[in-house]
Amino acid sequence: MNSEAKTKVGSIVHLGAGALSGMTSCILLQPFDLLKTRVQQSHMQGAGRGSVLHVLQTVVQSEGVRGLWRGTIPTLLRNAPGTSLYFYFLSHTRALSLAAERRIFHDTQRTKLSAPSNMLVGASSRALAGFLLMPGTVLKVQYESSLYRYKGMMPAVVEIWRSGGFRGFFVGAVPTAIRDAPYAGLYMLLYEAVKSYERAFAEGR
Repeated sequence: MNSEAKTKVGSIVHLGAGALSGMTSCILLQPFDLLKTRVQQSHMQGAGRGSVLHVLQTVVQSEGVRGLWRGTIPTLLRNAPGTSLYFYFLSHTRALSLAAERRIFHDTQRTKLSAPSNMLVGASSRALAGFLLMPGTVLKVQYESSLYRYKGMMPAVVEIWRSGGFRGFFVGAVPTAIRDAPYAGLYMLLYEAVKSYERAFAEGR
C-alpha cells in the first residue's frame, strides 16, 4: 500500500473513531453540559442561587431525571461530526504540514512536526471544525436553556431562522474560535512534546 492510500485509510479511521468517541462522550457527559448551561444562565439573569447543586435539584424537580439529558440530540448532532471532523482535519493538516517542512528543511526523512507546526495544526483544525459545526452549537445551547421551550428540533431550527436568519446559526462563532483554537493548539503542542519525552525516556532505559 502506497503512502497516499495509507493516508486515505488513516483519515477514514480517524473519521470513524472520532464519531464513535464523540457520541459516547456526549451521552455520558450531557448532564454536566446541561448543568453548565443552566448555571451560566442563572448568573446572567442575576438569580441569587446559581450553585450546581441548586440547579441540579431544580432540573430534577421540574423535569425529572430525564431532564438532565435535555439537549442530547442537538449535542450529538454537533459533537459526533465535530469530533470526527476535527480528527479528520488534524490528520490532513498534519500530513500537509509535514510535507511542507520536508521541503523547507530539505529533509525527506523528517517524521515529526516542529513545535510551531504542531500548535498551528491543532488550532486550525479545531477552528475549522468548530466553525462548520456552529449551527449545532447554537441549537444545542438554546435547547439546553430553560429560556427556550422548544418542543422539538424543527421548531427550534425554524425559530432561530425566523429571529436571526442564516447568520443566527453562527452567533458567537468568533468568540468560540478565540476560545477553542488556542486551547487546541497548546494541547497539541504539549501532547506531542510529552509523547516525545516519554518515548526518549523509554528508549534510554
